[in-house]
Amino acid sequence: MKKLFLMLTICFSIQYNFLAQDFGDISIDELKMTGIAEDPDANAVILINNADMRINSNFDFEMKVQRRIKILTEEGKKYGDVELPYWNGNNIYNIEASFHNPNGEVFEIDGDNIIETESDDINTVKFHIPGIVVGSVIEYSFKNISTQLYKLKPWIFQDKDFTKFSRLKVIIPPGFTYNYLGLNLKENNIERTEDKTWNPDNSSQEGASFLI
Repeated sequence: MKKLFLMLTICFSIQYNFLAQDFGDISIDELKMTGIAEDPDANAVILINNADMRINSNFDFEMKVQRRIKILTEEGKKYGDVELPYWNGNNIYNIEASFHNPNGEVFEIDGDNIIETESDDINTVKFHIPGIVVGSVIEYSFKNISTQLYKLKPWIFQDKDFTKFSRLKVIIPPGFTYNYLGLNLKENNIERTEDKTWNPDNSSQEGASFLI
């Protein structure tokens, strides 16, 4: 499976409100899913992998990530052990996690189970989602805040386990420029759009956004 990368370089500054979209309800089809035609041997399928990025009022770069994963096999239960690596100088906040069992039961994860490890270059936040079974749908979200506006982590649209839907939204305030590199986008039917958006805190202030 090819991996798709998006690399961005951004410089300069202004304030924007963070825009995030809710997952929406888990469908009956997602709860009953037992496999996918695109990858019959898949142990899990990534149903949603979304990110919303913007520059906050402290001139830090915020990224809100939301993921929903369907567990298809016993081996796929490894997705219940979540590791979130991040560079030194960054921070991860607002971790939320839950899972839905095939019978519709919903469980939220206790934040006391979150463990953080540090090293010279890369830190890692880890947490375990207990009680999942084959057929469970797990969801988690987190916010990554970085002072390194010039060094963004590449965004992978198609992972080693099949991804049904992936979206990246970035808001570029006035005065910013960016460099964009996309690999294998056309071959995998990935669309990119650009538009204007308004600052929700200042209706007279307009910036650019692009959505992939």
